[in-house]
Amino acid sequence: MPAGPGTAVLLAPAYDHGAYRSAESLGLRTVAAVLAGLGVRVEVFDECGTPLPDAVRRAAARARLIGVGALFTRQVPDALALARALRQEAPTAHLTIGGQGLQFLWSEVLRDCPELDSACMYEADETIADLWTRLVEHQPMDQLPGAYVRSAAGVITTGGPRPPVVDLDRLPLPF
Repeated sequence: MPAGPGTAVLLAPAYDHGAYRSAESLGLRTVAAVLAGLGVRVEVFDECGTPLPDAVRRAAARARLIGVGALFTRQVPDALALARALRQEAPTAHLTIGGQGLQFLWSEVLRDCPELDSACMYEADETIADLWTRLVEHQPMDQLPGAYVRSAAGVITTGGPRPPVVDLDRLPLPF
């Protein structure tokens, strides 16, 4: 797939430090590796909170795509708070959310957080590549396999789930 100019910023909300000493999201970093393989400049911020740190604010302001990942369901409120803060910094970026914590909540999250443009379902490795290509080539996002997408009119559509990746060896190592 062709890559285009631009930067992607990927973030994960802070984990519960009562249960975990520190964490990085390998899912988010695998998505980062897919984008980097397309020639995209990628910045990853783990354990990000609000208010947004200055480095995140600067990165978001120049991003074409911003992704927020929620590994656990209990992270969803913090992930949505991040999305709202990120929209203030990047009003024209495509803002997506994904992760295991959103399992089966995709359309509800889009309904409840109008700042989001899309929500990736299940494994997002191929979905994020397709989303990036459509974004760069100004192609329609509706019916994007593996995602729920909000149209400019506010209508939420989905292209349904993608089949699982069968050959895991073809996925890049995490970023």
